[in-house]
Amino acid sequence: MLETEQNQIAAKEPPVFHCPHDTNLPQPPSLSKDDSPWCNRYKRAMHVLRKPPKRFIIVHQGALGDFLMTWPSLAGLRNAFPNLPMLWAGKSSRLPLLHPLEIDMAPAQIHNALRSLYREDTSSSLPPDDYLLWFCLRNKPFQGKHENILFLYGLVPQDMRSPRILYQEQMVHHHLPDAGNWQQTFQAAFPRRTTSPAILLFPGSGNPAKNWPLVQFFELSTWLTSRGWHPVMVLGPVEQEQDIQPPAPLDTIRPPSIEALIDLLQQAAYVIGNDCGPMHLAGYMGIPGISLFGPTSSKQWGPLGMDILSSDLPCSPCTQTASIACTQPVCIQNIPLTKVIAKLETRLTQLSVRPNNKTGS
Repeated sequence: MLETEQNQIAAKEPPVFHCPHDTNLPQPPSLSKDDSPWCNRYKRAMHVLRKPPKRFIIVHQGALGDFLMTWPSLAGLRNAFPNLPMLWAGKSSRLPLLHPLEIDMAPAQIHNALRSLYREDTSSSLPPDDYLLWFCLRNKPFQGKHENILFLYGLVPQDMRSPRILYQEQMVHHHLPDAGNWQQTFQAAFPRRTTSPAILLFPGSGNPAKNWPLVQFFELSTWLTSRGWHPVMVLGPVEQEQDIQPPAPLDTIRPPSIEALIDLLQQAAYVIGNDCGPMHLAGYMGIPGISLFGPTSSKQWGPLGMDILSSDLPCSPCTQTASIACTQPVCIQNIPLTKVIAKLETRLTQLSVRPNNKTGS
């Protein structure tokens, strides 16, 4: 699937800017000849950046699934600039996923400087030698031009490709490094250690209109249990706020942190869920599963390597963004349980982990 994504990224090599070596540039290990591919790509990046940055500051303020779309681009950046400091100016809960890339939390003064950009009557106090990569979905968060800020957009009108692809394509367009084999890096940092027949169910998402009916998840868990599997309902902050109470016999876990969620996923044999952040995380980790889609586009938001199931209604998908106007999303509500079970009967036989009884599928 990664090869397919890479084929979608503009492959045309940008023009080479021949320039003499500058001893002030941070030197990568392979920078030895002007005509080496690494050297040319590195110098193109320096040409766009206008001057060598002291450090990169990464900004993203969206949900978990949106954030994960930026990870491949960040992995490529770290691979190209192994010794350059990189700071994170976003939610602190994302840091465990950034530690493998040696990206640390930005100090308070950076966060204060970023907040000042939203006030039109206030000049920015961002350090002039820093270079910001600001990942947005659709809209630039504020007006004004800042030479040391590059805005990258995850949603482009009439383009239904994944934000993951669009971010990488824009990086290449601006002569910054491509992502390379980023999923290998991710899975090395967060390896699976599956030893139990646990199947995680994710019944929530950031928008109720994307959710398969909760009763269907309950009935699915009953079917899985009858086949010897161990279904576990995983509830995030939204589901906890809604006080969702699964039936007593069904195991339920409420991960208190992203570290706890990662640990839970590392032990899972399979996952089933809606269009939500944990499903993207599972896909990055190489966990097989079924992702249920309705109003949103699986071409844009489908987790890596998973089966996509929908009701195949002509009105679906009906949005290119997270904004869903439909008040009766029958596209997700009408996915039959039998369709999910039929797919499971095939996929579960392919797992290396077996159910607890001999009659399990």
